[in-house]
Amino acid sequence: MISLKFRRYAAGVAISMLACATSAVAAYPEQTITLIVPFTAGGTTDQAARLVAQLLQASTGASVVVENKPGAGGMIGAQHVKKAEPNGYTLLYGSDSLILQPLVQKSALTSIDDFIPLVRVRTSPTYMGVGPAAPVNSVKELVALAKSRPGKLDYATGGVGEVNHMSGAAFALAAGVDIVHVPYKGVLPAITDTAAGHVAIVWGGSIDFLPYLKTGQLKVLAQAGTKRSLAMPEVPTFTELGYPDVVIVNWNGILAPKGTPPEVVKWLTEKIAAVATSPEFLERGKILAIEPGDMLKGQAFADALAQQQARYKTIIAKSGIRLVD
Repeated sequence: MISLKFRRYAAGVAISMLACATSAVAAYPEQTITLIVPFTAGGTTDQAARLVAQLLQASTGASVVVENKPGAGGMIGAQHVKKAEPNGYTLLYGSDSLILQPLVQKSALTSIDDFIPLVRVRTSPTYMGVGPAAPVNSVKELVALAKSRPGKLDYATGGVGEVNHMSGAAFALAAGVDIVHVPYKGVLPAITDTAAGHVAIVWGGSIDFLPYLKTGQLKVLAQAGTKRSLAMPEVPTFTELGYPDVVIVNWNGILAPKGTPPEVVKWLTEKIAAVATSPEFLERGKILAIEPGDMLKGQAFADALAQQQARYKTIIAKSGIRLVD
């Protein structure tokens, strides 16, 4: 009799707990959703995140805020989300750094495996430009110049192991040229030095190049996207120019900590995907080079990240890029 009573009591408790959990999920979101941007405020990544937050709040009625936690190549913000309670109220607005940093940094704080990919909201190709130290007008001419001066031409990027570094390394492998990587502490100083003639080649985003294109100090020869971009439709892709292996697309997407309830993951994925494909997002996102067709959600997003990770591992291995402290 005691055993029967205990079993009935235990069953009642389990049902009660399940009902409470279901109720809690059904009520989501009851609190403010915080979108962590692991970079400084004001940049393209931050602006895109704020646009997502604004439209998500407008479309769902949920309270959504953006908080910047920069540092360690995006790892400080990512670690903050990793350690947060997995309840759907602290999310990461991630980028390629989440894949790249663990591949090149011995002290990386977290990795893509610590998160559930929800929605990829935008992509942006990297662009290759040249300055006065490389007096050429096409990729063909640049390759010829590099082959005539092995080990003498250099290319600047925003740092070791960031997406522009991967682009330069991929180009060197595909073109079969010996060019030297010069890492800077950020893309802007890299572009400034290239425009001044101190470095031959530079990699960056479309917005980074614009001021120097107007003055003629830099030329953009090609971009590493899968298609021509709305930002610079006149710039050909490397694939068009005969280098299909030079496809490096930086991404921004929203991820949740591992352990977030499936029902919350589903709600977030559906609502964010709706925002990322809305006419308002695409129209207002033009200035941020947000393109139609960028959105991937759920497993499709996770598969794309896995493919990109494998691609980066190959580039790093073939280029001999070493782990740094």
